Amino acid sequence: MKKLIALTLSILMIAALFTGCGSTETAKSSDVIKVAIVQQLDHSSLDEIRVAIEAEFADAKYEVKAFNVQNDASMLNQIGTQVVSDGVDMIIPIATLAAQSMVTAADGTDIPVVYAAISDPEGAGLTGLANVTGVSD
Repeated sequence: MKKLIALTLSILMIAALFTGCGSTETAKSSDVIKVAIVQQLDHSSLDEIRVAIEAEFADAKYEVKAFNVQNDASMLNQIGTQVVSDGVDMIIPIATLAAQSMVTAADGTDIPVVYAAISDPEGAGLTGLANVTGVSD
C-alpha cells in the first residue's frame, strides 16, 4: 500500500510539473497533455498501478492511452516507436522491460519517461538519465 501511495504521489508531482511548464503565450487552456501508459504484462499488482495512474490523469486536460504488450518484446519496440511518433508528452512504462524499451524509444527526445514497478532501476540502466525518473518496488 505504501508503494501505491508513493507511486500516486510521484505521478501527481509529475502532473503538477507539466501544468506549470510552458509559456503562457503559446500554451492554451484547451491544450491536452498526451500520456502513454505501457504495461509489460497482465499481473494484479501491475494492473493496480495502471488503474491508479489512469485515475490520477482522469481530468479532461489529459489524453491517456494505455498499452499492454503481454510480455512481447517486439510489441514493446513497436509501441515505443508509435508513442514517440504520436508526440506524447509523457511515457509511463510499468515493469522493467517496458521501461527499458520506452527509454530507448524516447532517446534523443525530451519526452519524460516516468517508470513504475522497477525492482532495480540502477541495474536496469534507468538511472542518471536526464528525462527518466520513477519509483521502484
